[in-house]
Amino acid sequence: MAGNPRCIAMNASRLFETAVVLALIVSTGTFAPSQQTPAGMATESGFLNQSLLLSTFAAVIGLGLLGRGIAFRGTLSEWLVGLILFWSALSVFWSVRPEATAVRSFALMLTVLVAAFAVQNVGRRGFITLAGRAILIVLAINIFVVFFLPQVGIAGFPTEGAWRGLFNQKNVLGRIALIGLLIGLFRGFSPIRRERVEGVMLLSLSAAAVIGTRSATAVIVVILALGFLALILMLRYARIGIGIATLVVCLGSMLTASVTLLSFDGMAMAIGRSTTLSGRLPLWDELLRIGGETPLLGMGYGAFWSSGHEEVLSLWSRLGWMPVQAHNGYIEIFLQLGAVGLLLVMMLLAGLACSSFFRFMRDGDSSRLLAFILSVTIAVLSLTEAVLLVQNNIFTILFVALLPGMPAAADERLPRQEETLEDPVPV
Repeated sequence: MAGNPRCIAMNASRLFETAVVLALIVSTGTFAPSQQTPAGMATESGFLNQSLLLSTFAAVIGLGLLGRGIAFRGTLSEWLVGLILFWSALSVFWSVRPEATAVRSFALMLTVLVAAFAVQNVGRRGFITLAGRAILIVLAINIFVVFFLPQVGIAGFPTEGAWRGLFNQKNVLGRIALIGLLIGLFRGFSPIRRERVEGVMLLSLSAAAVIGTRSATAVIVVILALGFLALILMLRYARIGIGIATLVVCLGSMLTASVTLLSFDGMAMAIGRSTTLSGRLPLWDELLRIGGETPLLGMGYGAFWSSGHEEVLSLWSRLGWMPVQAHNGYIEIFLQLGAVGLLLVMMLLAGLACSSFFRFMRDGDSSRLLAFILSVTIAVLSLTEAVLLVQNNIFTILFVALLPGMPAAADERLPRQEETLEDPVPV
């Protein structure tokens, strides 16, 4: 019956889940390519982009308030997220473009709220399921464009033949596919048949997209992520006593290897990169020099790359090309929020990695395993792209939603067999 309270609650839950999926889809920038930066983030400029972002984000926040609401428990993660939001908003007072900082810091707050309301109302596993569905839809649309609108979906010079879909750079589609691979692997272990089927579909489309984009960064990070996954599963279930020490050694070795692979001249050429990482090294030198002028406070959240800023125009002239991001998440945060902001973000990233690893080793909770692999992925991706706490971006939503200590009351209702990898997956 329509008036049945249980039926009404179920319909409200489905409506909320739909709003979350739409918000995640929009946060990839798929439907606003003309307003998308080469970083793959949907900017706040443009009526279409503003409408899509505000309507979907408002739907998630509004329906979330009507549902479970949100609870703050005073955990370290919550305090760090709050401090980062406060610091980004406070930076308007010393920003080189105060109006841009005000708008973008507000957008960052909305992005964080979407993540918080989503995980509070559907739980971590539920959120991962919705994120997988959103990425599946995004990949399906972009691959459709590649095959049926090749003049749009296939890149020209200098990456001729590479898939880019509706994005304006192939690496953006590669990063989305990378996240799809990780979530697809996670869902492939689900005891629920439908989730396993969705996981296989997501894995298939993600693998095709990674290969089609010819993104060296995505391939390297996939190899690192799979290596970490195999190692952690071995440590967890083989009960190796020196597991923690081994993990630390492997973490340092893999990160060092990834940096070496991207910077060593011969290897850079072997994977199709210039010895300056496609112009990134001169860019980083310039940005570190500029950031060194305000090392403690930064230049204001989202302010430096604002249209028309004279320092940016001068930078473009010196470099001979027009970057709109630092192509390094750590330098980007340092440039925007100074050493204070960078320290807070690094603490948050380290907290996600360490807490997720130890909780998985203790409880076997597979959502914690995904959170750890995601933290490593973001840490490595941030060596060459700015994906750390960017407003209106799916990476930020995933990052915040999987943080340890974030309220996720809905997880308490899940049966134990759905939370762990202790039991074999039924065939």
